[in-house]
Amino acid sequence: TPTRTTIDKVLVVHVQLGNVRTGPGMDYDIIGKVQEGDRLVEIVDESGGWYRFCCVDGDTLGWLHSSLVTAYHTGAGPPPHLNADPYYQKYLDARGIPILAPESVPDAELRRAQATLFGMVADRPDLLDVLASLNTRILLYDRERGGPSQLPEFSEDADSKFSGVFAETSYGQAVVAPAMTTYYCNETLIHEIAHALDYALLTQDWRAFRESGFKQARNQAYLSAMKAGLWAGRYESTVSHEYWAEMVVHWLRPDLFRTQFGLSDLSELDSEAARLIEHYLGNPTLPDFCQTRQFFIRGRVLDDRGNPMPEVWVTLSAWRQEGERFRSLRRHPDVVAKRTGPDGRFWIVEAVDPGLLETADFFNLGIWRGEPADRSAACSIAGFAGQNKTAVKHLDQELRVEVTGQDLSGYTITIPTEFDWSPLIDCQ
Repeated sequence: TPTRTTIDKVLVVHVQLGNVRTGPGMDYDIIGKVQEGDRLVEIVDESGGWYRFCCVDGDTLGWLHSSLVTAYHTGAGPPPHLNADPYYQKYLDARGIPILAPESVPDAELRRAQATLFGMVADRPDLLDVLASLNTRILLYDRERGGPSQLPEFSEDADSKFSGVFAETSYGQAVVAPAMTTYYCNETLIHEIAHALDYALLTQDWRAFRESGFKQARNQAYLSAMKAGLWAGRYESTVSHEYWAEMVVHWLRPDLFRTQFGLSDLSELDSEAARLIEHYLGNPTLPDFCQTRQFFIRGRVLDDRGNPMPEVWVTLSAWRQEGERFRSLRRHPDVVAKRTGPDGRFWIVEAVDPGLLETADFFNLGIWRGEPADRSAACSIAGFAGQNKTAVKHLDQELRVEVTGQDLSGYTITIPTEFDWSPLIDCQ
């Protein structure tokens, strides 16, 4: 058998069954099959979204469409034609869209980013071609080492307060997000990909019609929502393209509606936004690692004479112990704060990411009393439910709550008369 020149990719089949053809096109004859999990290591050519590999049987070469496989680059870093900065040591192909990251970002993060992108365009795979034509790249950075300014493309933006970016670069469009090693579901990445899809839809309309029906529909949905007073005071209300990106997040991650608004999904609050997404994206989905576990936790807050204490905020906090220190794992937007009623009772509808359940050493109940800060009462914690049901100020005395995704009830927190309500944790 002659030695063949191969390209530095490995293909892993991700569909249940796929056709192998004699040439790079649907009109060519089917000469074999591949099945989910097959690993193809001898890739000899790549043309127009098709891969040629060895071998179907014996020494017969066959062609597979790129939509049937996940392509992994086998070199030490990005392929030379990307001319990527040496900062980027890791690379994964997403059907023509490079995903790049530094050495410190785990390989699994690149695969999760790829799966997130594929789910969001499950009904619109044509948008991947548009993104590729715009030279779009997904850039992941290590959030333990700073923000987006650690990326060579954004090194001059050190003062930026944003953790995610969608922006023009010297080579095309960049989708920037932190690698999420605690939360497997990366809402920052989802938001920025939504911006990229916004741009792809605008571009597709302009190329075909020299005008954008999508832009008109997006702006109309935004104006209707603002007129109805929806999203007042929230980031969703800033401008139409941020409204779109946040609506896509809410469509894919409806926990906000369930845990804070008591609604089932986006359509119950902003039906025009839901129709907009359905019309232009179909039914975008997210991978299993983004499917949260929803449950409730309920109990009472009493004073030390057994009387109910109203107006006390209660939150579920997640922690990891690192040496002698404790690190809070829950990002502020994911924390639900509920205030006790006149009878001192609290009822919190919660949702937790599977990655958080794996990473957290323990959960506990945080308490606070006062008016909400700019963003929400979840910003502050003055103490914790203690092991003896009395509120405490120190983590080594807290009651550790076993969180499995099942409903929890029967928690009583007693507040001593002289309890110090000054915050231990404050996001302001």
